[in-house]
Amino acid sequence: MEVITKSDNTKYIDLVVGNQSDSEQFLRSSNYYDEWKAWNDQYRCIPAKKPYTWMSNNFVPMTQSKVEAAVSNLVGVMMSVNPSFQVKPKEAGDVDQARIIQSLLQYQLDESGFFRKFQEFLRSLCIYGTAVGKIVWDTKFQQVTEWTPKTEPILSLFGMQLGQKFLGNFPEVKDKKVYGYPRFIPCNLIDIFPDPTSIDVHDGWIIHRTYRSRDYLLKMHEAYPDIYTKEILKIEESDTTEKNDGNSEIQSDLGRDAEPQVKRQEKEGKVELFERWGLAEQNGELVPSCITVANSKYLIRNTANPFWHQMNPFVKGTYIPADNDFYGIGIPEILEGLQHNLNEIFNQRNDNINFALNRPVIVKTGAGVNVKKITLKPGGVFTTQEEIDSSIRFMDIPDYTGNSFRHIADMERWGQEASGVTNITMGISDPSQADTASGMAMLQRASGERFMAIARNLENNVFKEVLKFYYQLDYQFLEEEEEVRIVGEYGQGWTKVSPEVVRRNYDLIPAGVFTMENKGQKSLRLIQFLNIMKGNPRLKETELLKKIYGALEIGDTPDEIIRTEKEMNELQQLAEQMALQMVSQALEQPIPGQGGQKGVKTPGMGGSQNMVGGEIAGTPGVPPVSPGIPPQDRV
Repeated sequence: MEVITKSDNTKYIDLVVGNQSDSEQFLRSSNYYDEWKAWNDQYRCIPAKKPYTWMSNNFVPMTQSKVEAAVSNLVGVMMSVNPSFQVKPKEAGDVDQARIIQSLLQYQLDESGFFRKFQEFLRSLCIYGTAVGKIVWDTKFQQVTEWTPKTEPILSLFGMQLGQKFLGNFPEVKDKKVYGYPRFIPCNLIDIFPDPTSIDVHDGWIIHRTYRSRDYLLKMHEAYPDIYTKEILKIEESDTTEKNDGNSEIQSDLGRDAEPQVKRQEKEGKVELFERWGLAEQNGELVPSCITVANSKYLIRNTANPFWHQMNPFVKGTYIPADNDFYGIGIPEILEGLQHNLNEIFNQRNDNINFALNRPVIVKTGAGVNVKKITLKPGGVFTTQEEIDSSIRFMDIPDYTGNSFRHIADMERWGQEASGVTNITMGISDPSQADTASGMAMLQRASGERFMAIARNLENNVFKEVLKFYYQLDYQFLEEEEEVRIVGEYGQGWTKVSPEVVRRNYDLIPAGVFTMENKGQKSLRLIQFLNIMKGNPRLKETELLKKIYGALEIGDTPDEIIRTEKEMNELQQLAEQMALQMVSQALEQPIPGQGGQKGVKTPGMGGSQNMVGGEIAGTPGVPPVSPGIPPQDRV
C-alpha cells in the first residue's frame, strides 16, 4: 500500500465526505426520507394523531398484510425448488465439476444464512420499493492452543555449547483461520448513499454507512496493518456515539418514553464509518477503490478494490422499477391513498356507532349558544335558544354505517387491483370467485403472473448476481481444498473442492421461476384436458389424476388420496351388498294396516316376485303393475 501523506489524507477525506453530503442532500431535497418514514409507519400500522382524544384512531392493516403476502409469494416462487439454481458447464468435460460447484455454492448459501437474510432483503424491497445487499468474503478465525517445546543450551566452562536441555512444552494461543466463505448482508436503505446521477449500484460511486466500536477497529488494524492504517489509533472515545444505526431517520418512536423505567445495559459507543466504493485516484490513475473515513475526519482505509471482479460489491433490487431512477416503487406507495381513506372511513364508522350509542344532549336555556363550548363528542351537551319539546332532549345522529361497509369493500377491491395481491394470493377464500377446479386454477395463475414477472426480474438482477459474486469470491480466495456436502440420488456424501475446479467456466442459472412456470402451465393443461374428457370411457381417469397430483406437488405420492382399481372394485361390491341388504330389510318389515303381515312369496312364480297384502310387490327400479289393465296389455 502506498504511503499516504497528510495532504493525501485531506484530499481523500474531502472526497468521501463531500460525496456523502451530496447524496444525502439529494435524498432530502427529493423527500425520500419523509416518504420512507411514511411508508414504514404505514407498514407498521402507526396511525397519525387525531385532534381529539375521543376520536377513533385505528389502523386497518391492509398494507402490512399485502407486503407479507408479497414476500411469502416471492420467496415461494424463487425458492420453490432445492437447489434453487443450477450450474451448467460450458464444456462437455466439466459436468461432474459443475455438480460439485453447485453443491459448494448451495453449502455456502446455507452456511452464510443467505435465505433468511434474503427474506429481509425482499421485505425492504416490498416496503420501500428498493433494497440493497452487500456481498463480502468473510474469514472465520478460531483461537487454538499450540504447544511449543522450549530448550536452553548447555555450556562448558569455556562457553562452548555442549548440548541442549529440554524445558518442556509451553502453550501459545494463536488465531487460526478455519474457514472462509462469501456472505450476503442486507443493507439498511437509510445507510446507502448512491451517486445522485446513477441508476444502478455499478454506475458510479456508492457509500455504505456502518457503525463500529473502537475495539473492533483496533483489532482490524492489528490483524491487517497494511489495510487499516494507523489513523485508527487517533480515534478517541469522544469520537464515538450511542447512535448505532441510521434507522431513527425513518422510524417513528411509537410513543415510547424517552426515559424508560427499566434501564438497559449501556452499550459502548460506535464510530460512524463512510465506506466509499468506486473510481478514485490511486498512484495518479483512476481505478476501482475502497476508501473508508471514520467520524468524517480519520482516513482509516485507502486501497484499490480488493476483489477480483473489480465491481462495487453490491446488488440492488426493485419491486416495480421506475424509469431512469435508482429507487423503485413499493407496495405502500401504491396503496398510500387507499390506506389513508380506508382508515378514515373505518374510524368514522366507529365514531358514528359511538355517537349513536352515546348521543349528545341539547339543553334549552335563555341565552345563545356559547361557541367556545361547542365540542362534538359522544355524550356532549349543547345549549340553544330555539324552542324544543322539553328542557332536555337527545340529538339525533343518522346511521351511515351501511354505506361505509360498501365503501370499504370497494377500497379493498381497488387495493387488490392496484397491488396485484389478491385474496387468492393471500390464501383467503373469496366467495365471489369461481369455485370449479379449472376456474380456481386459472384465477391462481392470473394472480401469480405479476409475481412471476417481479420474481423473474429479481432472479436476473439480484439472485443471479449474488451467485456470480459468491462464485467469483471462491475463485479468488479459495486457497485450500474445502470439504462440502453433496446431496444426490444416492443420498448424502462429502467431497473435496479444489481451487482448480473453481477456476473453470460455468453458467449460473436460477431455477425457481422457470420451474414454477412449467409446473403451473402443465397442471393447468392437465386440468383442462380432464374437463374436456370427463366421462369418456377411453380416458384412464385415475392415471390422469395422478399426473395432476404430481404437477401440483400436493404430496409425496398420489396413492395417499387416489383409490386404486382394486379399491374401486371393492367399494363397488360393498355398495351393491349394502343395496341388496337394504332391499331385503325393507321386504321383511311389517305392512302397516295388515295386522303385522309380512311380504310372502307368490306360489307358482318361482319366488321371483313378492306378495304383499295379496298383491304383487313392485321390484325396486321396475314400474309397478297398473290395476285394471289386462295382462296381455300390460308393459
